[in-house]
Order: sequence, then structure tokens, then C-alpha cells
Amino acid sequence: MKKVTVLPFLSLFIFTASLTIDLSFAQSNQERADSLRNSINLTQKDTSTVNAINGLVTIFLDLNQNREGAEWADKGIALAEEIKFISGKQSLLINKADHLKNNGEYEKALLTLDDAEKLGYNPDSHFNLLNLRANTNIRMNNSFVAIEIFREMEVLADSAGNLDQLSTVKNNLAVSYSNLGERDKALQLYSEALDIAEELDNKPNVAIALNNVGYQFQRGGNPEQAKNYLYRSKELSEELNLQSNLLRVYINLGNAYKDKEEFEKAIEYHQLALGMRESQQNVPGIIQSKYNIGDVEFTRGKFGLARQYFSAGLELSESIGFPLGIYYTTTGLGRLESEQQNFDQSIEWFQKSLNVAEQLANNQMILTIQDHLYKTHKLAQQPTEALQWLETYNALSESLNLEEKERIIAEYETRFGMRESRQQNEVLQARQLQQEAQLNTQRWIIVSAIIGVLFLLVIGGFLMLNSKKSARANILLKKKNIELESLNQTINQQKKELENSNRVKTKLFGIIAHDLRGPVNSMQSLLYLLREHDLSKKELDELTADMENSITENATLMDNLLGWAKSQMDGLEVTKKTFHLKICVRAVTENFKSRFREKNIQVIIEIPDDLTIHADYDMIKLVIRNLFANSLKFSKSNSTITIAAKDQDGRVQISVNDEGVGIPEVDKPKIFNSIHFTSNGTEDEQGSGLGLNLCREFVESHGGKIWFTSEVNQHTTFTFEIPNACLNHSQMELHHENQEA
Repeated sequence: MKKVTVLPFLSLFIFTASLTIDLSFAQSNQERADSLRNSINLTQKDTSTVNAINGLVTIFLDLNQNREGAEWADKGIALAEEIKFISGKQSLLINKADHLKNNGEYEKALLTLDDAEKLGYNPDSHFNLLNLRANTNIRMNNSFVAIEIFREMEVLADSAGNLDQLSTVKNNLAVSYSNLGERDKALQLYSEALDIAEELDNKPNVAIALNNVGYQFQRGGNPEQAKNYLYRSKELSEELNLQSNLLRVYINLGNAYKDKEEFEKAIEYHQLALGMRESQQNVPGIIQSKYNIGDVEFTRGKFGLARQYFSAGLELSESIGFPLGIYYTTTGLGRLESEQQNFDQSIEWFQKSLNVAEQLANNQMILTIQDHLYKTHKLAQQPTEALQWLETYNALSESLNLEEKERIIAEYETRFGMRESRQQNEVLQARQLQQEAQLNTQRWIIVSAIIGVLFLLVIGGFLMLNSKKSARANILLKKKNIELESLNQTINQQKKELENSNRVKTKLFGIIAHDLRGPVNSMQSLLYLLREHDLSKKELDELTADMENSITENATLMDNLLGWAKSQMDGLEVTKKTFHLKICVRAVTENFKSRFREKNIQVIIEIPDDLTIHADYDMIKLVIRNLFANSLKFSKSNSTITIAAKDQDGRVQISVNDEGVGIPEVDKPKIFNSIHFTSNGTEDEQGSGLGLNLCREFVESHGGKIWFTSEVNQHTTFTFEIPNACLNHSQMELHHENQEA
């Protein structure tokens, strides 16, 4: 299982689109905010009031006072809408999204940016909007999305020759690649951003870039190299009185010294950061610093001090409604209680962390807490709960992996679309050449006609020659038309084949990623528990039974999947042999023996011993296996399943009847008609949705038909009928099942 850790609060400075450096201490910003707040008159409904509110919202960004900033932004947006001040409304929406991002409300931030974008293109704010959208995706761990946006911004900055913006984009691209673990690419981009800043003699940007490079080395496990860059950034930030960057340098130095286990120095720098934030009255920042100090104390084993700082951070977070602070501090308290073997208290804290992570819809945070809950239950000797959390973790992890696969598939589909567009362009170009040829011919005819009128007696012979040339040109044009029409048909055929191949590939990827991985992960979890825990005989029997059922489900799914893929890719090839039907049926039921015994179901086989059929053995076996598996899945405990067959008038009719839950009327039209339709069994058994669709294809490939009857809570009977060629006994080549797993 992938290792998940809780990192200190983000200490990497991400550029804003228009980097402004205020050389006064942040305390003056608080005074400006107080003064501006008191001077704003909301009854004065004009653009100056909207601009004043926007200035106040911007100051709140510098102070990290995000809740109040968002509230004032809403007031300004309402006023701007009332007086039809579109650009003012757009600017306020962008600043509100920035506050929402800083407060961890990422989805709301993106929706707010959508509202801003709907107001139209504004060259003054477009770069800021793109930058904020990309940085919000970085916070959501959507680094691929962020990179695409930054690449668009890079083209804009490069085409405009704006080196400041280009430095900004390269820095933020480095952040994205760093999050993906591509350290070499990140360091290269950081270096390019630093070079541009030094070329422009932009010392604030140089200080920020040095800090980010130091952070990258610290994150990559090289604290000594990190300290070199961080100290250079510290000296330059102190020279410029660049308080915002100096604060982050202190945090990064604290983390670097913590990694080197120089805990006193780590505490010293985190205390400096805490002092700056307290003087700024930056409550979210105070919470971050208290968490970081608590984390250092926890790491060096001073649990009492760690508890004090985590608890103080939690109290502040709850008082201002800061979800990120609540998440990190409760996680810290959960780790602390687990380390001291207070497992019940630890689980309570982790549950609170999980609630916040789910409210934030942050899947990485959710994965982190699920991992902590699994490990805590494991340490507490609670294998059942540990298994539940392990399976929950695996399910979410696989879901995220599936989303990534779907993203890759979408990328390939886009590329195929581009290829199709290029082909269409080629056709259009060919048609254009045809039209130009026709126009040229028309010009020659007109010129020839004029010359013929003026010099009829002189150039009569030339007119006949030109007429022959025109005829040859028309013949060539007709040939070109035929060739272009043939080319167009070929392109359309290739397009259909490409779409069909892509559709099969997408379905196949989806089925493999979702349906096949689920049972495999369940087996992996069961094997992990068997290896890691001393289980009682009862627990061992239960787990062994679960594993046997999981293997049977896997085998059925693999047969269905391979059969479906072959039918889609290569078409169905029927290889007929003559075999005893009853032997085939028994081979199927033997595979499910433990399952129907577990549900206490009686299986009755009403097939004559001498009944033989001439058909494709593997296909018929798969059809019977799917029908029997469905009956078993939807049968109630202590009931009966009957498999019967009869031969009449050269056709064999085979039926599988159960006394289960039946099929609701609303679902009956979906049977045999949808590859995706499936429902859970009486004991929550799951399926892939392939089986019945595959049964129909295999039966019809034999020239047969399949149907069903069903009454809810009474019974369900699936029946299929295929032709049975008459053979002499001496010609009969019987197929016997040698071994069944």
C-alpha cells in the first residue's frame, strides 16, 4: 500500500500574476484596512464605492483575513451588479475566488472564477484569472490541469514579451512539476525563473525564487543544500524588508532544521514566523505556525508541548471557522494519541479530520486519514475494522487511478479528433484545388472567346485547339472528382473504424480498471490480514471462504471479459463438437459448490445422462455458467435452483430456474440490451454487467435464441434453445472435462 504522510502546512510561495511588493510592515496594512472599512459608505452607489471595496478586499488578501474579505467581496459584487459596473464586478469575483482558495474552499473558488469569465474577456484581468485558476488546481492536487493552464499563460506572456509574467509562469510550472515528483524538471524551471528575475534586476522576484529553490531541495530530502538557498533568500528579503517572503523563509528553515533533527533551531525559526503572524493579526497564519511547532515537538517526543500547540491551533481554527486548520490540528492530535497508544481517542480525532476532508472534497486528505484509521485499528488489534478501512482506502485510491486513466483516454480521443480534422482539411484543400482548376479553365474559355470574336478569321484554328484542351481539362476534372469522392469515402470509413476501435478500447479499459481490480484488491486485503495477524480458526474459516468466493468471481469475470473482448475485436468463431450436456453442467456447478452451500441452496440437475449436443463447448459452458451464477446471486437462502434440458425436433432447450427475488418490470427491458446494466445480489454480490449480453451473443451465434420469465419474489427462469445436429453414435466425438479448478 502506498505510504501517505501528513506534511507541514504549505510553505512554498506561489507567485501571483501581478507581483506587488509593499515595503512597509503588514501592521500598516491592518491600519489601512480599518481606515478604509470605516470610510466606505454603502448607500453611495457609484463606481468609486465599488473600487474602494475592491481595494479593501485586496488588503484582506495581504492580511490573510479570508472570511471577512469574501464577505466584503459579496457586498461589492452586489453593488457592481446593481449599477452595471461589469469590470468592477469581474475584479471582485477574482479577488473573492482568491479568498475562497486561501480558505480551502477550492470548488467554490473555481465556480466563482467561472462566473468572472462569463462576464467577457478583459485583457487586464485575463492573466490574473488564469493564474488563480491554475493555482487553485495546484492546491487540489490537479497538477496536470494546472500545467495545461500555465502552458497557455506561457504562450501569452512570451508573445507579449512580458518577462515578468514569463518568470511568474515558469515559477508556477515548477511548483506543478514538483507536486508530480518531477524534481529535475522543477529545478530547471526554477532556475529559468531565477535567471529572468536576475536579468530584470527584480530583487523581490529573485528573493522569492531563491526561497522556492530552497523549498524544493528541502522537500527532496537535501536540507543542507536547502539551507544555502534559504539563507540567501533570507538576507535579500531582510535587505528589501520583504516581509511576505521572509515569513516563508522562516517556515522553510524551520522545516529544514527539523529534517536534520536540529530541533532547537527548527523551533527558533517557527517561533520567528509565529511572532510575525501575531504582529500581523494573521489568525490562519498563527494556526499554521502553532501546528508546525507542535509537529516539531511531537517529532522529538515532547508530547505534552505538542498537545498544547495542537490544541491551541484547533481552538483558534474553530473560532474563525478555518477548515484547513481544523483538519491539520485534529490530525496532529490523532497521531499524538496513537503514538501514546490511546487508540479510542486517536480514532475520534481522525474521524473529525475525515469529516473536514470530506467537506473540503479533498481526496488526498481523505486518503491520508483513511490510512491513519487503518493503521490505528491495526495497532489496536482490531482486524475487522482495520480491513474495512484498508478496503475503503484501496477503493478510493483505485477510483483516483481510474480518473487518471480516463483523463489519458480523453487525451488520446482528442488526438484522434485532431487526426480526423487534419484529414478533413486535406479533403477541403483538394476541393479548393479543384475549384481553382475550374476557375482557370473558365478564364481560358473567356479569353479564347474574346480573341475569337476579334480575330475570328486569324485564329480559327487556335479555337479548335483550345476546345480540345478544354475537353481534356474536363476529363481530368472528372477524374479528380472521382478520386476525391473515393478519398472522402475512404476517410469516412477510417473514421468509423477508428471510432469503433476507440469505443471498444475505452470500454475494455473501464472494465479492467473498475470491475477486475475490485475483486483483486479484496483478495489482496484478505491475504494481508492472513499474513499480519494471528487469527482464530473461526476467523480463518470466514476469510478462507471469502477468498474462495472472490477467486470464483474473478474466474467468471475473466471468462466473460475475455469472451467479450474477443467477440468485439475479432468477431465470434464457433467451433462445434459433440459432448454430453450433463457433464458440462456438472463442471459448472462444481466451481460454485462452496457458494451455494454457504447460502444453503439445493441444486437439482434434470438432464438425461445420454443427452448430447453438437455445439461450441466453451461457449455453451460460459452461457450456462453465467445463467447459474446469476441464479445463485439472486437466490434466497434455503431455496432451490433447477437446471433442466430436453431435446425435441432437432433442437435442445436448456433452462435455469431459481426461487429468488425476481426481476422488476422496470428492469426487464434492460436485460440483454445493455452492457452496463447490473444490480447487487441478495447478499450484496456484485457483477460486471457483461454476462447476459455475452450469453445472447453466444446463443445467437449458434442460430438459437434466449429468453426469460420472472415474477418478483417468486421465481426467475432463463431459457435458451439451439439447433442440435443429428449424428450417428460412431461419428460422435465426445468432449470430456479433464479437470476443473
